[in-house]
Amino acid sequence: MPTPTTPRERAVAAIAHHLAEALLIALEAAQDPRKAPPEPVAAPPTPPAAQRAPGALLTVEDVAEKLGVAVQTIYRWRTMRPVHGPQAFKVGKYLRWKPEVVAAWLATHTET
Repeated sequence: MPTPTTPRERAVAAIAHHLAEALLIALEAAQDPRKAPPEPVAAPPTPPAAQRAPGALLTVEDVAEKLGVAVQTIYRWRTMRPVHGPQAFKVGKYLRWKPEVVAAWLATHTET
């Protein structure tokens, strides 16, 4: 095989080399299961609101379940002006709600 001269040829050669190595590793793993890479471990799911400590903050899934609407509805309410739905705040990049705020909002928006 000729030596690659252009940057594109070198890039293609590097990709081909990495692909060949990956295929060899996969072939070896298929022949000997002890050499297989470990399965990725998923993060434990967040327990439902009913199983968390009293006063624990609610996630968007919890609020959607409590209000009987889709998660996407909660996000859409936050983009409306004026903002609709119970007041949320951010913890890092995540939205969280205080249970008492959600309960108060639900009480004021429930038809009797």
